[in-house]
Amino acid sequence: MMSPRRDDLAGAVRSIWSSRLGLDLRPAKLPEPDADRERRLIAVVRPNRGRGGLVLECPAPLARRAAAALRGVDPKVLAVKDVEDAIGELAALTGRRLWPQGGPRRPTPGRPDGRPATRRAPRRTVAFSCEGHVFRVTVVG
Repeated sequence: MMSPRRDDLAGAVRSIWSSRLGLDLRPAKLPEPDADRERRLIAVVRPNRGRGGLVLECPAPLARRAAAALRGVDPKVLAVKDVEDAIGELAALTGRRLWPQGGPRRPTPGRPDGRPATRRAPRRTVAFSCEGHVFRVTVVG
C-alpha cells in the first residue's frame, strides 16, 4: 500500500465531509497534545492488503453532529454506539477513497490512551476545523 500524499488525504476528507455530511471544513493546525483535552472518538481502518492504515480522531460533539448528518437525524436521538459506528463508517469511506483496490476492513477501536492501535509512526496527518472543533486524520504505515 502506498501512503497517499497529504493533498490527496485532505481532498478525500473534504470531499466526504462536504458531499455526505454537508459540513464545511477549514484547514487547522494540530493542537498541542496537552491543549486538546476534549473527549475524542477514534476509528482505525486498515486496507486488506499491505500494512498501515488510517486513523480518524474526532471530538465527541463534532462526532455526534457528523453522525446525525450522515444518518439524517437529530443529534439528540443518537445513541453512543450510533455515533461510534458513524465515525467508523466515515473512516472507512475515507480509506476506500484513498485505497480503492484494497478497501479497508471493518474499523477497529484505538487504544484506551487515545493513541492509534499501531506501532508504526504516522506518515501523513491533516487537521480540519469544523463547527468550532478540530479533528484529524492520519495515514500510518
